[in-house]
Amino acid sequence: MHPKIRHLLHQRHLLRGLLERELQSRYVGSVGGFLWALTQPLLLLLVYTFVFSVVLQVRFGEEGSVTAFALYLYCGMLPWHAVAGGMAHSTSCLVQNRRLIRTARFPAKVLPTTVVLAELVTQAIGTVFLLVALFVFQRPPGWTLILVPLVVALQLVFTLGLSYALSTLNVFFRDTAQLVQVTLPLWMFLTPIFYPESRVPERFRGVMDLNPLSYLVRMYRAVLLEGNVPGARDLALFAGWALGVFVVGYWLFTRNRWKLADLV
Repeated sequence: MHPKIRHLLHQRHLLRGLLERELQSRYVGSVGGFLWALTQPLLLLLVYTFVFSVVLQVRFGEEGSVTAFALYLYCGMLPWHAVAGGMAHSTSCLVQNRRLIRTARFPAKVLPTTVVLAELVTQAIGTVFLLVALFVFQRPPGWTLILVPLVVALQLVFTLGLSYALSTLNVFFRDTAQLVQVTLPLWMFLTPIFYPESRVPERFRGVMDLNPLSYLVRMYRAVLLEGNVPGARDLALFAGWALGVFVVGYWLFTRNRWKLADLV
């Protein structure tokens, strides 16, 4: 077997082993197991639905019911938590695994990759719950459900780029992790998760266009809730963001790979 092919296969097995370890550290051994992956999002869903839909009377969709609001909100929260969780956990993953990083032959990039994939597993569990809820409330998804893997793939590329960049920057600047924690809540409320974009004043719509997660949330809602193909503009712009962020993040990571062992 060619050495490069053998190397790729080794990384695949290593990645799978690290992913299993990551998931076990989060869920295995607890009474609730993988149900804990749903607990926090569901509790937040109840609180946000009450505050925004009942108290502030924010509405989604033509129906404008509390049920519709909860479904739209949950559909937006799933990708947000996956991206935010990938960013938050990957930022410190190199520093926390310094013994592995100092091993010359260890492929360091599998560490942030593992974190991002673990968040996608959690998102997948939440998506199954969302699909069950759609059938329970007699809102079954349409054929556009088959487009979900495309949106997930773009999200994966985008989040990997962020994770490579942030994990590298945190080795050089240890305040990066704190900056990420401060930035994430601000980014969350600037993303149309809790409110429809129609409620945003016209003069601030340009800010939404600068937020790549606006496109991501719209695409998920289109394919899962509305039975529509993602808008060409949303698809093209988010794909551009994903590719650009990945190229920059991967370049930053590989350029500094051999400095990491000395600095972690």
